[in-house]
Amino acid sequence: MVTLGDWSFTGNVRQDHMDLDQTKIVNGQTASNSDDKTSYRFGAVYRINDNVSTYATLAKSWQLPYGGIFINPKLSEFYSTKLKEVGAKAYLLDDALMLNASIFQIDQEQPQTNNSGFITSKIEARHKGLELEMRGQITKQLSATASYTYLDAKDRKTGKKPNDVSDQLVSLGTTYQFSDAWRFGGSVKYVGDRYAGNNEAVDLGDYTTVNAMASYQTGKHKVQFNLYNLFDEKYYLGSTDGATGINSIGYGAPAEFMVSYSYEL
Repeated sequence: MVTLGDWSFTGNVRQDHMDLDQTKIVNGQTASNSDDKTSYRFGAVYRINDNVSTYATLAKSWQLPYGGIFINPKLSEFYSTKLKEVGAKAYLLDDALMLNASIFQIDQEQPQTNNSGFITSKIEARHKGLELEMRGQITKQLSATASYTYLDAKDRKTGKKPNDVSDQLVSLGTTYQFSDAWRFGGSVKYVGDRYAGNNEAVDLGDYTTVNAMASYQTGKHKVQFNLYNLFDEKYYLGSTDGATGINSIGYGAPAEFMVSYSYEL
């Protein structure tokens, strides 16, 4: 990190080496995969005044297909992701309110390989979007967060939406410190329309979930009660390419609760 007047610059470069060996229990068939990749991330921040700054980010990262738990000869090459982002951030009302706005472009590339590991084609997707975020301490007891993301995602060859990518994401949350002992909170999340697969043949629809929380603390003891998907919204969690090459669609978690206890040492 380097600071020059009102400018700040950050950067990092990382080299990864991967060796993966797989043996199938059923038939004893073996497979292996190895590769070397370089990732980077560079950023610049310009401080307009004590409360407002603008920033830009340029980055590239890599992802191993199937998270490295399965070797498919036709998907043996790393996926790559390139990010370009510019935005502005402001801290107002004595830092009680944070506002952030950014526009970004994400290019994803998924090479397809043959049984010998040579690249035969590529699936290329571009995500262009807008992100708005707010975090604030409304009163001494009440805090709130809100975020909105708009995504225009398309396969660069077909013009269709990539697998399981929503066009809009909305998140709202709040917590209220009722007393020294009691604390309450809630959140709402909206996920827009998505499709299973890359040909827009199966519509996964949109969904909204609501969560709630209450906690009680006395001394070093704390008990917390969480309710997830309070209204038991029925929705599809997403779609992933299975080992068979067929998209597997899963259901989202139903209404559930959790009680936890913690003790401060």
